[in-house]
Amino acid sequence: MPGSATTQEALSSEITRFFRDWFAAVEKGDPDGILELVDVDFVIKWPLGQPISDRERLREALAKVQQNSRQTVEWAVLEERVEPDWAWARVTEKATHVPKNGGEPRVNDGSHLVILRKVDGRWLLHRDYSAFNQMPRPPR
Repeated sequence: MPGSATTQEALSSEITRFFRDWFAAVEKGDPDGILELVDVDFVIKWPLGQPISDRERLREALAKVQQNSRQTVEWAVLEERVEPDWAWARVTEKATHVPKNGGEPRVNDGSHLVILRKVDGRWLLHRDYSAFNQMPRPPR
């Protein structure tokens, strides 16, 4: 079918752009920027703790991380499936948390299985399940 490969490439590019924006907001420590990329009925499951599906609880968790450390993130989309209004992606992430009060950086190395939903022409995080490849070493 003519044009279908181009359409798939465009959708794939949109997914990459979503993660670029997501991790840029993470690195800036920008809870509002992150929340702009989250669907209204989202669920996020980080490696530790209970799933989060409340916007204010997510804002508080993000603000706590920002208050205590600066983050840099290396990431890559390893695999994706994109439909017109839904997509899933497997993303690898290596996040380095540098304590603002000094001390040793902590590295979290893991991956995400993410479901995105297209709402009003924008991709939003609908579900995120994160896992560590190994447990992070505690700061010294």
